[in-house]
Amino acid sequence: MNLIKSTITILIAGIVLAGCKTAADYYGEGPINLSSNVTNGFEKYKNGPGPEYFAVSEDGRTYGWVFCRAGPGYCRGGGLPETIALNSCQRNSKVPCKIYAKGKKVVWKGPVGTGNPSANSSRFPASKSQEVVCAYAVDYSSDTIKWSENEDLLQYVEEAKRRGFSLEKCDEMN
Repeated sequence: MNLIKSTITILIAGIVLAGCKTAADYYGEGPINLSSNVTNGFEKYKNGPGPEYFAVSEDGRTYGWVFCRAGPGYCRGGGLPETIALNSCQRNSKVPCKIYAKGKKVVWKGPVGTGNPSANSSRFPASKSQEVVCAYAVDYSSDTIKWSENEDLLQYVEEAKRRGFSLEKCDEMN
């Protein structure tokens, strides 16, 4: 009987812990070009009282942050600081936000550029694989392959072309 209770307890604990995320799970990755607005915001954040987390939208145009005047780890009211920074960023962004810095240290994994993101910048995160982009961009419904004309998939066609993929290259990937 005790073995059954112990097994059930371990299973429940495993399920609960599997759902837990750490701040590192929210760290951004891939190349990003930060707008001058975000760059200026990051400077203000670093010089503020008790910077904890700075979040940036995946297109580099929007940011959010959270401070703790008492010092890192002492402020817990209102939720986890990393989610507060992410939510602050997400309120003004049309694309997902990720953690850019913890304290004053940049934790973004990938090359970071500065200046205004160009009009050619993508709404797609760099983590969106070329195979996924091409799978949605190409229409295989007839004997000849062509770019999809489905309105819901045009963003994938635009992204494939922005990345320099030809129809033939996309076809080879699939």
